[in-house]
Amino acid sequence: MTRIELSDAEWELLECCLPEAERSGAPPRRGRPFGDARVVMLGVLWVLVSGARWEDCPAEYGSYKTVHRRYLNWCQDGTFARAFALLLQRLQQEKVLDLSEGFIDGSFAPAKKGGARSAKPSAEKAPNSWS
Repeated sequence: MTRIELSDAEWELLECCLPEAERSGAPPRRGRPFGDARVVMLGVLWVLVSGARWEDCPAEYGSYKTVHRRYLNWCQDGTFARAFALLLQRLQQEKVLDLSEGFIDGSFAPAKKGGARSAKPSAEKAPNSWS
């Protein structure tokens, strides 16, 4: 899998969305100090891009447990939501993204585990009368 990199400009955009304690490098109230947030973010992005398990995260990004825990924290505290909103705003300002033509439609999502309950089952899938 290719190595994930963030330019300084990309990191600057993401870093401002992190919680203050992680940006300042201040140690938490108890426990070990935070690791480098940029390295951990690269680990999170590596897992998300590759689709690999957290356990398969390369050691260069730190412990996979740390990467996963910080990912969960960032999801819960809104870090990724803030980063996504900021990225969308930046893309709109640069005229790269035009949301006036976008839409979301879930009607094309395939059904799993047998489809809708209201659909008439085929003869092969019809429940047996003796079961």
